[in-house]
Amino acid sequence: MVDVVLIFGGVGEERLVSVASAQNLILNYSFSMLLFWDAYGDLFLEPKEAVLSHRSPFTEPYRPTGKRVLQVDVTDFRWTEFLRERVVFLGLHGGLGENGELQSLFERNKIVFTGSSSRASRLAFDKWSAKAAMKRIAKVPLSQQASLVESPESFEQKVRSFFQQYGACVLKPNCSGSSFGLFFVDEEKYIRDVVSEIYQTIRGSLLDQNQTYLIETKVKGRELTVSYLDGCSFYHAQSLCPSEVILEKGHHFDYLGKYLGRGVREVTPADISIKAEANAKRLAQLAHHTLGCYGYSRTDMILQEDDSVVFLETNTLPGLSTTSFLPQQLRAQGISLNDFIQAQVELALNRPNWSS
Repeated sequence: MVDVVLIFGGVGEERLVSVASAQNLILNYSFSMLLFWDAYGDLFLEPKEAVLSHRSPFTEPYRPTGKRVLQVDVTDFRWTEFLRERVVFLGLHGGLGENGELQSLFERNKIVFTGSSSRASRLAFDKWSAKAAMKRIAKVPLSQQASLVESPESFEQKVRSFFQQYGACVLKPNCSGSSFGLFFVDEEKYIRDVVSEIYQTIRGSLLDQNQTYLIETKVKGRELTVSYLDGCSFYHAQSLCPSEVILEKGHHFDYLGKYLGRGVREVTPADISIKAEANAKRLAQLAHHTLGCYGYSRTDMILQEDDSVVFLETNTLPGLSTTSFLPQQLRAQGISLNDFIQAQVELALNRPNWSS
């Protein structure tokens, strides 16, 4: 019997989402240990009942009740001793859990873990680098973009110039997820307010103080997201059915929309043409392999009127809560979450090598 440990929480802003994922995961699989990594770097051995009884995980921080195991960071060798001879299922999202740093530590110390390697995690997590790789290697169409690391005044001017040249745009942290720090500019008169709010967000420590922001054109079309699974004994390699994000007028797909359903409707499978579905699935597969992902990934894209798709970003550890897209797509394809978890454990044990 394989000893599988679930790690969830984390020190980044996506730790709330991670707790929601953990609740769904432990309802569908019997992990040998549940390890909660809190915002201060402490690791707690948590009872299943405590995790499942936590209410409002997307808005209320989880308070550990279990035994404190140790205080760790991504350079702490005690991780490796504690986790040796076990398989680590990464229920983390964003930050140190998804940007390749934790994966690198595990690789150096031969700790078996689920998901992509440190190299692929770093590449996909850096949106600028990921898009550059997709353009250079896969030759996929991309929206116009620029990188921003500026004072508020120069930042505002650069956003204004970009808006005047390309029109409506999106501002997002280069290295973050779950729609944290995501802003939309539909009219030039709102630019100053948006820039001000971004800097207030950064000062509030929701994001890295040295965060690089991306500005991209707001591509017209329908927003889709498609998961890709590597093949194993549980299922063959495949792109799952696309999901569509449908926004009510005046709303955007930010954190409140994504996780609290405010002004957003999610449709799985997406009601799109056969050609559009094929293109979306092809792009998800292409992104997974171009970025070097392993096990599973989820790629966001825009479907245009001619059924072509524009790449936005790829997530190597997408959400796994009951309402998250990947579980939605698994259900639509008739794949149980238990089989998905067992498949990821199998793939982790059979990872080709420690550095790919």
